Amino acid sequence: WSDTPVGVDFFWVGEQQEEYGPFGKLIPVQEHAGLGLFRCDVALNPCEFCSNGITADPSFIVPGSMGSNCSGVEAYTKTLSWKTIYEANYGTCLNVQLAEEVCCPAEWAAKVNASIQVP
Repeated sequence: WSDTPVGVDFFWVGEQQEEYGPFGKLIPVQEHAGLGLFRCDVALNPCEFCSNGITADPSFIVPGSMGSNCSGVEAYTKTLSWKTIYEANYGTCLNVQLAEEVCCPAEWAAKVNASIQVP
């Protein structure tokens, strides 16, 4: 055990008016950076793309990507942060992963087949 409380938020009691409830207006003592999205089990790269590597020609232009090639898409996914993906409601990552069909087709087919459930 430790004398230092971990996971405890401290607040100053501000204005005490009826609209703030029984404790008054609570003002956080510590400033919290970010959006409050916190996860311990996150991957270093939150947007997995061709995890076994690109198996097609890295210079192949991905259809519908406005000129991006497979290696460019792969590099772009490594720049995505959890914050970026969260704010875009995961759409950015999902759109990028569509390129797996042409950049790593065997891996893409395995994912698709694994997601199909036969009744």
